[in-house]
Amino acid sequence: MHTKSDLRFAAEGIKFTTSTPRLGLPAEYGLSWILPRIVGLTHAADILYTGRIVYSEELARMGFLNGLFPRENFMDEVYKVARMVATQVSPASVTSAKRQMYADLLHLAPRRSIDGSKDLIGHFMRQGDFKEGIAAYNEGRPPRFGDPAIGEKVAASGVS
Repeated sequence: MHTKSDLRFAAEGIKFTTSTPRLGLPAEYGLSWILPRIVGLTHAADILYTGRIVYSEELARMGFLNGLFPRENFMDEVYKVARMVATQVSPASVTSAKRQMYADLLHLAPRRSIDGSKDLIGHFMRQGDFKEGIAAYNEGRPPRFGDPAIGEKVAASGVS
């Protein structure tokens, strides 16, 4: 069981496990750090202590999955989400939100998160993606955001 993806989808009836407790090994690859943050301490303890097989339906109820789809159209559903992200959201906004989310998760300082987001909002409101997002909304059309590589540079510019 690896949790390195920001968005996680599974088909119905899929088995997941971390077999390390049954092999005499510790929790692998930072799973003991991230899993409690995703599914809560009780569910994480169950998974990490028992090494039992957990089906995708149970992981969805725990909040581990963002989507649970029928096997026959699984990829269609995942591609639908991917197309939406690729065509309707600002790459710079997503990059910044990801950095905010993980920094806030690590530091656990709500006031810092709020203050930092206010600074970022002010910065982003002066950027082209925000102007394009507002124009697209007002015109009832899909947005045409800038180059994702530029978005990464903006998000990494030290403003976050």
